Amino acid sequence: MPNSCAPKLLEERRDSSKRLREDDDTAVAEMGNHSMLVLSDEVCAGVSGEEEDEVPPLPTCCCGVFEVNKEVARRSWRIVLYCLLVAAGSVVMAIVTVLGDIWSLLYACIAVSVAVCVFGFFALPLVIAKANLYTFLSMASYIQLPGALDSFYMARPDCLPDGPHFSFFFYNTVASIIGNIGGIVGILLFRYVFSKKSYRITFVFTTLVMVVASIFDLIIVERWNRPRVSDHVVYVLGDQVVYQVCYMLHFMPGIILLSRLCPRGTESMVYALLAGFANFGQAVSNTVGSLLMEFKWPVETDPAVGCDFSNVKWLLIVGHLLCPLVCIPLVFLLIPAARICDNIDVDGRVVRPQEPPGDCKVEGSRESLSAQEPVLK
Repeated sequence: MPNSCAPKLLEERRDSSKRLREDDDTAVAEMGNHSMLVLSDEVCAGVSGEEEDEVPPLPTCCCGVFEVNKEVARRSWRIVLYCLLVAAGSVVMAIVTVLGDIWSLLYACIAVSVAVCVFGFFALPLVIAKANLYTFLSMASYIQLPGALDSFYMARPDCLPDGPHFSFFFYNTVASIIGNIGGIVGILLFRYVFSKKSYRITFVFTTLVMVVASIFDLIIVERWNRPRVSDHVVYVLGDQVVYQVCYMLHFMPGIILLSRLCPRGTESMVYALLAGFANFGQAVSNTVGSLLMEFKWPVETDPAVGCDFSNVKWLLIVGHLLCPLVCIPLVFLLIPAARICDNIDVDGRVVRPQEPPGDCKVEGSRESLSAQEPVLK
């Protein structure tokens, strides 16, 4: 009996000693890690303290209205120069619109648009410049018609006997409230339907639906809805609801794309530049609409001379139905092939977490956690 128990006792002693050694090694490793963390914290605290002592205060301009980081401006001088160019272009367009004639406005619009679009490829990384150009073209291609549609919808019976005759209260208040509700619906649709779709699918879909929504304006202008359907119903279901929903669906992914593409260190400057460039596209759209109404399809709204809205349909067909379709092929040339929920690097490639192969893919293990390193697709 003692002979049979001796080997078991020896094995138990070996196992216990082995466990003790492992526990000692673990404790030593934990103490070492703790000491390293403490040391790193002390070093970081020392470095941050030295940096705080060494970094001088930023110089201010205009009695402290804004600050200038010379290091960032020196490192990103191209972006700073591009910001100044866009600001100068906006000022030039405003001055020419107020003081110049129609030909000066045409030349200024062409020159400023070409200059800011081309210079963007010099100042920004390629993928950001492409997204910037698409944002500008998408805003500029949906040509605004200042005065034409407003005058048609609110024309008095002595000017347009068979017109919609909308009141100011309905056109400016009720329709605006309904449009805001449509914008909220667009945000909800983006959150629950399009947030995991690709940028290209979302932009193409919203462009097509915006074109379809503009058909309702053409229906009212041509009076195809009368006498069966009220002008108020067609206008609300078309321009104020469908268009606002599609506008938010087009606006949200564009803002997310621009925010993901902003380079590190100049996020606020580049984001403000890209957002302002989109607003500049809308200004160009208004200018192009004014030029079309001046040269090609004029609209007369003075009852003393004689109201003439016969060209409004052509303005709608060209500005709201045909020109926005130009952006569909541009989506595949200028927008990265990525989903809205994906992370994108500065080259436009999707960044995905690396999955451990085979047996190492254990949920909750250290190997699986350490393997979550970004890889480029």
